[in-house]
Amino acid sequence: MQSLRIETWTSAITVTTILPGYIDIAINEELGDRRPFLIDARLRARKIMDRVESGAHTAAVPRFPWALAAGLLRRAPDWMIARFRA
Repeated sequence: MQSLRIETWTSAITVTTILPGYIDIAINEELGDRRPFLIDARLRARKIMDRVESGAHTAAVPRFPWALAAGLLRRAPDWMIARFRA
């Protein structure tokens, strides 16, 4: 998304990177209680649209804790992230 943002920098196109967290939809129901900070899909969509319409470059929805988590993940070494996936 950063590359696309740079390519469209001088145009009227605004690129927003969405960090959606867990959305309450059928595709992830099997995760059950392992979907922290879960909110309704319609509410999430409204919050995402608000952030896109505001011209935000990056939008974490909800902002806490996903904006914090994204910042930490960008700085974490690959080996550390791989350990959490196991």
